[in-house]
Amino acid sequence: MLWSVVVVLAVLLLLLLQVLVHQRRRRLRRELLAQGRRVRGRVIADDPGARAGRLLVAYRLENGEERRALKTPQRRGDAWMAGEPVVVVYDPRRPTDAERLVVGFGRTKTTWFTARPIRTR
Repeated sequence: MLWSVVVVLAVLLLLLLQVLVHQRRRRLRRELLAQGRRVRGRVIADDPGARAGRLLVAYRLENGEERRALKTPQRRGDAWMAGEPVVVVYDPRRPTDAERLVVGFGRTKTTWFTARPIRTR
């Protein structure tokens, strides 16, 4: 009996944690899309020896510094060719924060995707 109560409480705690994390991510994305800096970028050719299906995006910050971000496609057809235009939205106060960076692909972007900033060599 005691173990069942502990298990139920643990499941409820994990569920609550998941809801709080989801709400935080939604709030951050909403704030980012409303107040973040939008810059143009492009899909660039990734290293052919690297894992397939990765999209590498190059963009420049307001100060002219070139940055790159990596997006792993989640669905079929979620890949773009090198040279395709993208719009990158980032937080100018935290340009390296992965939670504060989204990418919209194509000329008529309607969906925002999270991407992970990476270091340039």
